Amino acid sequence: EDLELGLDESTLDYSVIPFMDVFEIGNEAQKRSALSRMTSRFHPRFSPVFRKALHDESSAIRVQAATAVSKIENQFHDRLLRISYLYRENSKNPVIVKALADHYDDYAFTGLLDSEREPINRNKAREHYLEYLSMKPEDVETRLRVGRLLVRSDRLNEAIDWLQQSLD
Repeated sequence: EDLELGLDESTLDYSVIPFMDVFEIGNEAQKRSALSRMTSRFHPRFSPVFRKALHDESSAIRVQAATAVSKIENQFHDRLLRISYLYRENSKNPVIVKALADHYDDYAFTGLLDSEREPINRNKAREHYLEYLSMKPEDVETRLRVGRLLVRSDRLNEAIDWLQQSLD
């Protein structure tokens, strides 16, 4: 009801669980509202809900979800171009290098980008994280991200070595 009335605005981030609930038990109007909200404030954690919407029983919901995914892909590319430009101009700035790695990482596992680009994004994220770590080797969170990328890329032996080296 709050979605339909536009009263769902809050200072807190949206959670994926209530959106998933809308697609489990909501009506078509509620689903359309949820898709609009998720599209305007996209976060990769919303991806499971978008994937569910792409297979909804309503063709109108499926079309809206497909349109939203296309818009999200375009936003990903636009932001990538902006960050890449900053990176070309300031490749020694650790903040920019990490921002580029984070961007690739955020979208590597959404399941919304085409399947051929996901491994490319994982590799680019890992490469830029390693570049960042050469500047900021003490960043433990980024070390864990590299390990996670290796695990998700099914490079388990490398992940074990990397994580052990990071612990040492």
